[in-house]
Amino acid sequence: MLVAFAATLVVAAAYSVASPRNPSPLSGSIPQISGNLTPAQQLWQNLAAAEKNGQYDDALEYSRLLREQHGELYLVNLRAGWLHYLKKDFASSLEAYRRASLQSPGSVSALQGMASCAVELGHIDQAIQTTNALLAIDPMNYQANRRLADLYFQKKNIARAELFYLKLSSLYPEDLDVATQLAWCYHGQARVEAAQSIFQSVLIVAPNHSSAQVGWNACQVVIKGKGTP
Repeated sequence: MLVAFAATLVVAAAYSVASPRNPSPLSGSIPQISGNLTPAQQLWQNLAAAEKNGQYDDALEYSRLLREQHGELYLVNLRAGWLHYLKKDFASSLEAYRRASLQSPGSVSALQGMASCAVELGHIDQAIQTTNALLAIDPMNYQANRRLADLYFQKKNIARAELFYLKLSSLYPEDLDVATQLAWCYHGQARVEAAQSIFQSVLIVAPNHSSAQVGWNACQVVIKGKGTP
């Protein structure tokens, strides 16, 4: 899910083996970039190369050196957030994304990162608050609307979840998972016929959609008078 964050960072495409005249500030075999680069550029390129090689600890050390030597930079903090996330150090990731957000308060990527970390840490209310802040900036953001819908559904605030699933279903009627979740919201509010209609529509084009199958059967039970939603 967070892979898109990495795409926001502009990095060089070519990497080369370390030059003996330009050794890495860290131990290990991290490739260096040849050419006339400033120290900051060199650190950034080394960071990107370390990440590419899966050397996340080294990449984070280059990030630390960049911050230490050149101050707080949005892209450096955003990248650090992503690197910590890859290491599943969600508390450190959240802090790095928070620093990035302070540098660029309107950054969608930083807020998305903060919300993702809050979810991983089990801080659901914080995730909802952060995602609402994101939607104030980008109301049609798919990921943010979907996150809020899922989080409200998880908290059993079905009526609130419905609003976001309905919004997404209007924007992306081809999204079968969103349609199915909207149907479950209807089912949870005793609007069984509306729910079954959506489940049935999904199953026409995706007969093996497991959630829609379960939902359709659940509606059948209610309609036949054998149970309640």
